[in-house]
Amino acid sequence: MDKITSVKAIESTFDFQLPMDYRAFLMEHPEDLTDPIEIDALVSWPRGPTATVDCLYSSASILKNDGAGASCDLEQSMLIVGHSLFGGYLYLCWGAERFGQIFFREPFLDPAYYLVAKSFGDLLSRSRPVVYDDEA
Repeated sequence: MDKITSVKAIESTFDFQLPMDYRAFLMEHPEDLTDPIEIDALVSWPRGPTATVDCLYSSASILKNDGAGASCDLEQSMLIVGHSLFGGYLYLCWGAERFGQIFFREPFLDPAYYLVAKSFGDLLSRSRPVVYDDEA
């Protein structure tokens, strides 16, 4: 499936049009991005000031996850767009009041969603590569 067909399939599956900045990201990146990033949360949360994301999903991964029943939280209108190796997930909200905002959640530790970016573009502009001690 090509990029535009995959993006349209996501929009059809979840019955909303993706924010333009996230749609552009998916069109630019046909594969998962697996270089870890971190971003400072916009609200205080118990885990610390930053969220680490190890993978940003491609449209193909989102559709594959949906096929496995692991793509979103329908009740909260949250689409999973990335993950952390330690059990956290990055979500794009499609609810009217928070449309396009990006949240981080570790569902096995805490049921709350924590705002990390006002949009996907904001996430990309404020995130930075993770540098592990053995890489420094």
